[in-house]
Amino acid sequence: MNQTTDVVIVGAGVIGSAIAYYLRKSGVDVTVLEKGEIGAQASSAAAGLLAPLGSLSGPGPFADLLLASWALFPSLVSELEEASGLHLEYEQTGSLRVVRNPKNTSNLRKRMNEWQPLRLEMHWLSEEKAHRREPLLAADVSAAIFAPEEAQIKAPQLVKAFARAAGNSGASFYNSREILGVARQDR
Repeated sequence: MNQTTDVVIVGAGVIGSAIAYYLRKSGVDVTVLEKGEIGAQASSAAAGLLAPLGSLSGPGPFADLLLASWALFPSLVSELEEASGLHLEYEQTGSLRVVRNPKNTSNLRKRMNEWQPLRLEMHWLSEEKAHRREPLLAADVSAAIFAPEEAQIKAPQLVKAFARAAGNSGASFYNSREILGVARQDR
């Protein structure tokens, strides 16, 4: 293992691996230490949903940041696939938000109205249209919002791609390294 580095990152999940990737793109010497295997903890269990509407209640600074980041994601997929040699299994499948109790239909309609200023494509689906779009929905679904721009990705592949791309550009990754403490020595 290298005795010196510019930055040590503890944890090789999606966050640690992404930080390593971007630091290496900036020419920073990076070492990543992982207690187990790269991406084997929470990052491997993530659903991989790229569905901003679920996190937003309407316009504002958080919505602006989230939507700007989300809009950049397809270009990141291409970049990471090229830098890592891995296929990320990114799909723009759209998503449904459903209500199963007709009494809650007005709440879903209210959410859609709150989301309208965000300028994402959304379609109100009646019970019949929702079941036509997704035949495996529960029989008691009474209405839905379809957001065709939302997407999904295989989360474990994303972690592997960030780690491999960072490694390909010179980051050092070490598995099975439990961190018990930190000592810093000034040069």
